[in-house]
Amino acid sequence: MTMYKLFDYQQKLVDEARQKLAHNDKGVMLISPAGSGKSIVIAEIARLTTERGNRVLFMVHRKELIEQMTESFKQQDVDMSLCTLMTVRKIANRLGKLPKPSLIICDESHHSRAKSYQKVYDYYSDVPRLGFTASPWRMNHKGFTDIYDDYVEGPTVQWLIKHNHLAPFHYYSPILKDFKTEKLKASSTGDFTEDSIEQALGKTIFGDVYQKWQQYAGGQKTIIYCHSIEYSQKVADYFTKQGIRAVHVDSKTPSAERDQIMQDFKDGKILVLCNVDLISEGFNVPDCSCSLLLRPTKSLVIFIQQSMRCMRYVPGKKATILDMVGNAIRLGTIPNDDIDWDDYFHGSYKKKQDPKTIPATCPHCFGIFNRKDAEVRCAQIHQDKDELKVDRLLINQPQWVLDKLKETGELGKIIICPLCHQVAELTQIKPREDRKEQQDAEYIDIGSEQNHSKWLAQLSTSHTRSITRIYDIFAARKELEIPNSSGKQVNNPLFSTFSVLMHKSSKHTISEKKLHQLADHLEKDYAYVHGQYAWASNHWHFEDHDQLDLTTQLSKDFY
Repeated sequence: MTMYKLFDYQQKLVDEARQKLAHNDKGVMLISPAGSGKSIVIAEIARLTTERGNRVLFMVHRKELIEQMTESFKQQDVDMSLCTLMTVRKIANRLGKLPKPSLIICDESHHSRAKSYQKVYDYYSDVPRLGFTASPWRMNHKGFTDIYDDYVEGPTVQWLIKHNHLAPFHYYSPILKDFKTEKLKASSTGDFTEDSIEQALGKTIFGDVYQKWQQYAGGQKTIIYCHSIEYSQKVADYFTKQGIRAVHVDSKTPSAERDQIMQDFKDGKILVLCNVDLISEGFNVPDCSCSLLLRPTKSLVIFIQQSMRCMRYVPGKKATILDMVGNAIRLGTIPNDDIDWDDYFHGSYKKKQDPKTIPATCPHCFGIFNRKDAEVRCAQIHQDKDELKVDRLLINQPQWVLDKLKETGELGKIIICPLCHQVAELTQIKPREDRKEQQDAEYIDIGSEQNHSKWLAQLSTSHTRSITRIYDIFAARKELEIPNSSGKQVNNPLFSTFSVLMHKSSKHTISEKKLHQLADHLEKDYAYVHGQYAWASNHWHFEDHDQLDLTTQLSKDFY
């Protein structure tokens, strides 16, 4: 059996995890998107550990994941005589009977705040640990710093799509007929109760589900996620009556029957697989190209696991995510959003969201997309009763024309849906009299390169943590010779960017993830950007950083 050959980003995760372990006591969390091949990384770390005669304890919450990881270990030539692979509950019940490990590896470690995990960690308090997850998120927003000292982050979903490690996708959200969102109520755990979901769904018209599936994903191998066994069975029955090979499966399905159903789905004998919280973590069917969401949730973890299940990479594949219960809008995200996990890991997350970052919904095709990925144009508009109407698009217009239209209330901003290419949003740009008017630079017709630079140069770096946006702002100021608020000219946009982000960070550091984003944005080698950052960060020592006006101090040398 041929061993896995790790991709560069997977090898980087292995190397960084080992380096971090050498400097931390409790261990390290590894964060990498669903479908990025965490099982291969885990198997390689286990191989390297057992190769030195050290023992590995691997734990996860479900038996099916133990079986999958056992196969991965064997394929990676891990010395199985030095490995214990068990569910967390079994390990917790056998403490004192199992051989002591040299390293604990936990998969799906967003669960690791549970009592069974804590029992294991407390017993092996002197054993280093690695925790793997796609989403370090808990419903109560508690962090993980009491379990892991630090974290290592893999590539973003967008990077994996761009480099052919995940499939690109279309996200549609045609809401179920008669779906009553107001009926949804949260339980003490934070997610919606089954009873309130029943009330919200009401008497679902399954013909509506089937018709929307045919419209957006007809013929695609599909996983449907439901909230209850009865509901899932009804969906499967309706699809079957329409001549579609559909089957229901859940945790209560006898294991032999369940294994056969899973195999038939992988082999293409079943086209639609309906389930309840079973096919999420660790399930891998590369040619499955559609996820249909019928379970409302407030859990970011559940949403990511279910929506991305169809995004395993196959050349030429375009995945379809069909969200009929509004999860994307409720959670304010879609799979390729660039989520900054730092606040979640540290437990400092506070629910606040810039409306501009909430995904947009197209009223024509019900597509869901990031506004930053959409084409934005200016238009001359007029008011027709209570509705805005477009008179004409404004392309490469002089600034005085746009200013005059704004004064008369005739300037509008159009967002074009990237899926159906129709107008998804139309808003009026109103004149503003105070100094915040410079914020309206966002609505300048940026079709020309000169106007785009003017727009960027006027933006404030204090309102964003995006390293690429901050760099572009400083680059535009340098190009147009526009000084910063301090009155200093920008001589080096790169160092100016480092200055701002180190000032924003409580640790006065910039994450590897952000440096990779900047390197990709500049189309430069990561080593170059990292080297420049290393010089910048080493040039200043932050022993007294609470009293240090970092931006001012750095500006003396960097601007």
